Amino acid sequence: MNHLIQNQINSSNIDVSQLKEEWLNAKILLVDDEPRILWQLEQDLSFANFSLFKANSAEAGLDILKEENIHLIICDQRMPHGMMGTEFLYQAKKMDSNIVGIILSAYGSPEHLFDAINRAKAFSYLLKPWNKLELFVRLKQALEFASQNKIPISEKQVYENIQLRKENIKKQNELNYSKKLLEHAVNKYHQSQTELNERSDEISTLLEVTGKLASMVKKPSSI
Repeated sequence: MNHLIQNQINSSNIDVSQLKEEWLNAKILLVDDEPRILWQLEQDLSFANFSLFKANSAEAGLDILKEENIHLIICDQRMPHGMMGTEFLYQAKKMDSNIVGIILSAYGSPEHLFDAINRAKAFSYLLKPWNKLELFVRLKQALEFASQNKIPISEKQVYENIQLRKENIKKQNELNYSKKLLEHAVNKYHQSQTELNERSDEISTLLEVTGKLASMVKKPSSI
């Protein structure tokens, strides 16, 4: 059956209400070297307002991961240039162990499945051509898994903002403490300089008096 026709048939079976509200804030990274696959995934995921990011290579996907807080990755297993999908997902999970991954492949051999699940720790494995309902089910399962094993997606940004704020407050406190130490050191320096100048004046006065007394003692008395 034609993939597009199959998608249209299964679209009517998708119940978006099954998705929790928090999941609708998910950031999803799509990685495939074929533009038509990226386009089809984007169309098939249009039933919700996900934040979708697209990359035509694993390397481009890693660049996106450096900039965005991605929750779910759907990536092709075999891309002609660069690393394989399982290697990409493995590297992605090294950057963020909470990322959930789904591997796409036209090759359904047990070896690929074993590699995807074990090395890359992929959550699921989706064969091409997929249908929209199958993708929806995998996506729902993956997001449910993500929410059970980490901070809920809708709360993660808030949590990270709180942690960042705490870190900034800590750094600000450290900076304020350092400034106080510096101010104390500067004050001590000025105080020492003042005391040194006062001592210098006292010593100069003492030397002057001593010099006068010495000259009086050496001067012969007149008879």
